[in-house]
Amino acid sequence: MKRTVALPVLLIAVLALVAIAVWTSGVTSTGETPSVSPSTSVGPPSKSPLVTDSTESPSRPPDVSAAPEATPGQSITPPPIPTPEPRPDITLGPYDVDKAATSLAGEATCSEEFIGVAEADLHWRPATPVGEEQLVEISIFAFEPGKSVFSDSLGPTEDRVVLNAVSGQAIHEWRVLTRHGNTWTPSDPAEFEGVTCTFQ
Repeated sequence: MKRTVALPVLLIAVLALVAIAVWTSGVTSTGETPSVSPSTSVGPPSKSPLVTDSTESPSRPPDVSAAPEATPGQSITPPPIPTPEPRPDITLGPYDVDKAATSLAGEATCSEEFIGVAEADLHWRPATPVGEEQLVEISIFAFEPGKSVFSDSLGPTEDRVVLNAVSGQAIHEWRVLTRHGNTWTPSDPAEFEGVTCTFQ
């Protein structure tokens, strides 16, 4: 009778141990490394295009070493160069020593004010008696109509003008036109040789 009672108790104990073993086998220890699926990347995270790496070299500024530099009193923006133009409003009369400017002299130099600009420094003696207005005409084509450059209107007693109407190293002819009434009296022409001015 005692042996019959002991067997069920022993059987219950064995089943309990088996249940405990099965339950503990399903628990993963905290030190276990999780599995990685084949499709999962384990490399470094990709960098967002909106994030700048502080170790990258900044973009280099444009090279401006070749740009001209103005010295004190100079400008790198020259005035517009006069262009040849026809002057149908000018009616030329014959040369008349009593109505023409005389003693013409001039030379071409590089501007002290504008970088790379050649200027013609021209001076003369106004007509005696003076006229009502004067113009300076410059040409490298023997004063062919429509191929001359003219100064702005000058007063009757002005005797000097500086023009940036220089075409390279060509020989330039120039003359002073003096207006008496409706007629412009030309002076004898003079010459100067052009110069080439660089940006250095």
